[in-house]
Parts: sequence; structure tokens; C-alpha cells
Amino acid sequence: MKLKRILPIIGIVLLIYLIYDIGFSKIINAVKGADIYYLIFGVVLTPIFVLPLAFKWHRILKKQGFNLNFLYVLKIYYIGAFYGFITPSRAGSLMRAYYLKNKTKRKLVECASGIVAERIMDLFSVFIFAFLGVIFIIKSNFNLKPILIISFLVFFTLIWIFMRKKRAMFLLGLLYRHLVPEHIKDKTDNSLNTFYDSLPKLRKLASIFLLTIFSWIFLYLQTFIFAKAFHITSIPFYIFVSLISIGTVVATIPISVSGLGTRELTLINLFGLFNVNPEAVVSMSLISFIAVGLIESSIGLFFMLKENKNETKND
Repeated sequence: MKLKRILPIIGIVLLIYLIYDIGFSKIINAVKGADIYYLIFGVVLTPIFVLPLAFKWHRILKKQGFNLNFLYVLKIYYIGAFYGFITPSRAGSLMRAYYLKNKTKRKLVECASGIVAERIMDLFSVFIFAFLGVIFIIKSNFNLKPILIISFLVFFTLIWIFMRKKRAMFLLGLLYRHLVPEHIKDKTDNSLNTFYDSLPKLRKLASIFLLTIFSWIFLYLQTFIFAKAFHITSIPFYIFVSLISIGTVVATIPISVSGLGTRELTLINLFGLFNVNPEAVVSMSLISFIAVGLIESSIGLFFMLKENKNETKND
């Protein structure tokens, strides 16, 4: 069995262990004792919280020269959310590029480059929140501090390399000469050139980066509402954002499905600094993940079926 198929299992095993260690009955009682009004409020607002995320992608596409209306982009974003929820990998982003390719008749690598830029800005924004949390909030002996500082530096270095074509091509060229078979080198080289040529210029993304920061604050506000549902009231919102961001950073480590297990373990330790019970943390994390995921994927499934039906009629 390949390593990449084994790694996601680690997070699931970790989640099962956490539930066992905390006690399944305690988690069930935490769910039963949740404030139903906050839960409903958090779930009902899901379509609203998606709007700035889709709008951000729409703005990136505009910078790339894609002439698409926002409602279509929002529909494709939901379709990507559907695939992202039902698959163990990051297939949602790939499917967004696929539908965009079919709509615009542009190359797939051109359609994917904007999504890559979007993901980089997402990660960079979350790293900023997490970094501030580590520096100003978490106690100096907390063992995630050096890990996050190193991760931030590595991530920033990679962005610096890959956001400029010459630097990236030099680094990729080292791997390119040794790993890529001779018969596909020309095709690979053309794809890399197309990818970088289609990326928006860094100076044109400043306003979109500010929108990205706002989008994540808005997104974490929804998680904050779910936290209220599980009576997590001792943490101010600005601290809550930093703690959840640290959990998001750890969840990007590719040893789980959608960060399950690794995120919960991190949040248990972080929220424990504020005397929050682990069963409340796990319940908040899982219920928000499942509820939001089901809402987004249900809307995405509806749009996917409708889009496929339209394509069949056109054919």
C-alpha cells in the first residue's frame, strides 16, 4: 500500500482514540446539552458565509481575464465543496478547475492557476492569525510555538520562490531533469510556462489578499457561533480566531482526511489553556464540520446535477 494512502488513516485513528479517551458518552451528552438556537443559527447562515469565499475567487478570475458572472462562479464553488466533502483528497479544487475549463474552453492549467493563488493566500492569511496567536497569546513553553514559527518561515520561503517564474523554474528544473521521463518533458515544460503566465501579478492581488483576511475572519465567526452552542464562552473572539487558526494550520499536515483528528487534538490542547472541557471542543469541531459540510455539499450536489443536465442537453 502506498504511503499517501496510509497517511490519512493516522488522523482518523487519532480521532477515534480521542473519542475513546474522552468518553463517547461525554461527547453525546455535550451534543445533547448544546444550545439548539445557536446550532440552527450557525447552520442557517452557512450560505452567507460562503459568499465572500466565492467572491474572492471571482475577483482572482477577473484578474486572469475570465469573464464570468458571480452567480456562475458561486455555483462552481459549491460544486467544488461537494467533491471536497465526499472525497478524502483535495478533489474539490480540481473539480472547480474542470468545470471552469468546460465553461471557458481554456486550458486546465490556466483554470487551476487561479485556484492555486487562492489557496496560497488562504494559507498565508491563516498563518498570520496563527503566528500572532503563538507570539502574543500562547504561553512561552507551549510546544507548538517553534513548529509554527518554522512552518511560517518555510511557507513564506516557498511563496517567495514560486510566485516568481524564474526562481520557481530553477528549483523545479532540478527535479525536472532527474524525475520527468524524456517523452513528456516538452509537455510538462509547456504546462509550467502556461501556469505561470496565467497567474495574476502579485501587485494586483493586494486588495484580494485583504478580502481573503476578511473572509477567514467571517468564516471563523461561524465557528465561534458553534462554540457558543457548546457553551464555550470564556474565550474572546480575537483570541478564538488565533486558536482556531493554529488548528487550521496543523490540519493542513497531510496525515488525515480534512484535518480530522489532528485538528481536534490541537484544539483540545489550545482550548484547555482556557479551561474548556475536551468533550465540548470535540463536539464543536465535529458538529460544525459535519453540519457545514452537509449544507455546502447538498447545495453543491444540486448545482452539479443541474450543470450536468445542461451539458447533456447541449451535447
